[in-house]
Amino acid sequence: MAMLDALPGLPKWYGIKEMQANWLGDCSGCYFEFMLKVMNKPTGEKISAYTSTPEAIYGASHLHILPSHWLLHGNNCLKEILQKEFVPGKDSLTSVTAVNLLTNQEVPVVISAKSEFEGYLDTRIGVPCVWPDDAEVARSLGLASENVIEALPDGSERLASSGETLKREQKEEIFENPLGPHVEFHFLDLLLVKYLPYIGR
Repeated sequence: MAMLDALPGLPKWYGIKEMQANWLGDCSGCYFEFMLKVMNKPTGEKISAYTSTPEAIYGASHLHILPSHWLLHGNNCLKEILQKEFVPGKDSLTSVTAVNLLTNQEVPVVISAKSEFEGYLDTRIGVPCVWPDDAEVARSLGLASENVIEALPDGSERLASSGETLKREQKEEIFENPLGPHVEFHFLDLLLVKYLPYIGR
C-alpha cells in the first residue's frame, strides 16, 4: 500500500489521483455517466460520478462535486455559472442539473462545502437513504429523494424499488455491455454479485 500512501503528496491533477487511488486500493462501486443541463437545456458537457451503492441509484438526490472540480476551473461553458453560485464553506445548490444516461433520472448539482471526499473522489452521487451525510445535505437544501432501502423486522435490509423501475432496454444494456457506455464497473464480479440480482426481479 506504499504507492497508495504516497498519493496525497502528488499534484492535484484533475481526476488522476482519484482513479489511481481506486485501482491501488480496494476497488468497489462504479461510475455513472451524466449529461449536464442548465435551464432544462443540454450544455454538451458530460461527467462521471461515483457511487459505492449502484443498486440504490434510484435513491439519488443530487450530484456532489468538490470546489476544486474541473467544472469550476477548466475550460467549459459551466465555469462562470458554477463559480457565481458557489458559496465557500456551504453546500451550494446550483442551477445545473445532471441526467443519468442509464436511468434518465435528473438531479441537481451541488458544490460541496467540503474540500475533499473520501477515496480521493471529486464527484459523488448523493444517496440519502444510504449515507447520513447525503441525507443531511438533501435535508438542508430541500432536495427530494426516494427511499429505496427497506428495513425488515429481523434488522436486515432489502432493496425496495430500484430493480422494479429499471426498463427493459436498461437491463439489456447492462447485460450486453456491463462495462459501458453509461456505467463503468471496476470489476465484473461486482456487477454480477451486487447489482444484477436486484434488476432481475
